[in-house]
Amino acid sequence: MNRNEFFSKIGIFSGAALATACLQSCQHESAKPTYPVDFTINLDDPKYLNLKTPAGFTFVNDIIVAYTIHKTYVALAARCTHQGSLIAYYDSDIFFCSKHGASFNTIGEVINGPATQNLVVYKTEFMNSELRIHS
Repeated sequence: MNRNEFFSKIGIFSGAALATACLQSCQHESAKPTYPVDFTINLDDPKYLNLKTPAGFTFVNDIIVAYTIHKTYVALAARCTHQGSLIAYYDSDIFFCSKHGASFNTIGEVINGPATQNLVVYKTEFMNSELRIHS
């Protein structure tokens, strides 16, 4: 084996080892809630006024609650599954993490990485002016 072949093989093995380490670190991401969720918010309360406008959202108890452009309520874990940064909701029905660019749809599925785990999605029930969010 000549010198070029030797360094070529070392480079391939080093790259494979690095890729394996990166993939294993992503497997430790968790999208499971650490506690049961069950609370109700009154949409007549002025602090939730933006939830009456399509594309409006707010944060409650580390959960992002949004009123979609299709006029439905969704509630998801408010932190990106990649590194835990807060996400935001956009009127294109996308939840976006500005730290590294991960995005999720309204059912919590990863659209773009680097996140590999879906967001936890909570159930919502709307009646009169009360919105219940629960696991």
